[in-house]
Parts: sequence; structure tokens; C-alpha cells
Amino acid sequence: MTRWCCPGHIGNGFSLDSLFLGPTYTGLTVPLAEPARKRKRNKYRPKEQRRLLQEALEDWRMETYYKSPNRIFFRLTSILTDSDILDIAKLRPEVVNSSTDIAMVLNRSCEWEMLYGSGIVEMVKNFDSSCQMKDEVSSDEEPLAKQIQI
Repeated sequence: MTRWCCPGHIGNGFSLDSLFLGPTYTGLTVPLAEPARKRKRNKYRPKEQRRLLQEALEDWRMETYYKSPNRIFFRLTSILTDSDILDIAKLRPEVVNSSTDIAMVLNRSCEWEMLYGSGIVEMVKNFDSSCQMKDEVSSDEEPLAKQIQI
């Protein structure tokens, strides 16, 4: 039995807040909401390179399919689907280091990785190195106005 007739007396150890998950609303203070945080965006390959890499991957898929002696037993999309090609084309160059990286991104089996992973990585790395060489050449060129010297 308590010494007081109701829980409204100060010092009796009763707290209504202990019965609820959050603080009780008293009307005296308005809680301030935390400012919204911006989500970090995924970083992708530059858009100019994506389309070119997508075309290169489609060519690689077609070439790999027609080189396979067992092509009558599987479809072209068993190598890479169109959505897989888009996913690879979006990957930043520094993400593609091994066939395991590609297999994990595409959620493919170890068998698929052994058959196609190294070819995809090699093709993407060759594409990246050719893009890097093109960028270096274009950045070394002087602007046309300087060449003409008006």
C-alpha cells in the first residue's frame, strides 16, 4: 500500500513515462525534429562511357556465344542478360578487380565465374585503359584558339 492516495504526488517514485516507449506529451515543449540527412548516392561510371561499355559487352557476349561449341544447349542470355550488362556498365572502374567481384555483383555461381568472369574483367579493364588513354590525349591537346593564335 502507498502513502499517497494517487500517483500525482511528487517524490512517490511513480513515473508515467516509464510505462510508454517514448516521452509523454505534456503540451509544454515541442520536440524539434532532426534535420533530414542527405543519403549518399551511389557513384557510377560516367554516362558517356556507359553506353560505349554496354555496346562492347554486348559484342563480347555475342562473340563468346558463337565461339562456344555448346551454344546449342543454352541461350545467349545465359552468359549475360541485358540487365547484367547494364549493371556492369554502371560499375566504377576501380570496383572491377576480379571475376569474383563481377560474380558477386551479378549474384552468379562459381561455375559461371570460372566460365565467363575472367573474360568480362579482361574486357572491362581493356575498355577502361583505352578510355584513360583517350582522356590523356584529349587533355594534352592545346585549345584551338591557342593553336591558331588569333
